[in-house]
Amino acid sequence: MALYRRLSLTVKFVLVVSLVIIVIFFFSLVANLLNLRSVSISNGELEAEVAGRSYAETIQNTLIDIESAAKVFTEVLVESREGQTLSREEVVSTMKSMLENRPELFAISTLWEPNAFDQNDQANINKTPYDDGQAPIL
Repeated sequence: MALYRRLSLTVKFVLVVSLVIIVIFFFSLVANLLNLRSVSISNGELEAEVAGRSYAETIQNTLIDIESAAKVFTEVLVESREGQTLSREEVVSTMKSMLENRPELFAISTLWEPNAFDQNDQANINKTPYDDGQAPIL
């Protein structure tokens, strides 16, 4: 305190003004950093939402594509059953090629009541490795 009393008025004024400028600079820096944090969080949330929507749209389009392929395959099987145009082996071959061409699919199956597909279950018992002895087409 004795040192402060010995300083001239000009030095005291410069010290006080410098201290005020440093405090103002510090608080404006803190305010800018808080604003930057807020803007960064908002931009990050916006980017995450856009990326999420894009990813969801990709998944939705894939599911729609798979659903439409399944509907077409269902129609082919129903028409095949009615017109007896495809054999069991051709149906299995078609399902196998669908799986090979669509790596996003894990499995495809078709289930029929006994003798509902080609009325030929008895002739197909234990004919193929996937047959369980009852001969419905799977």
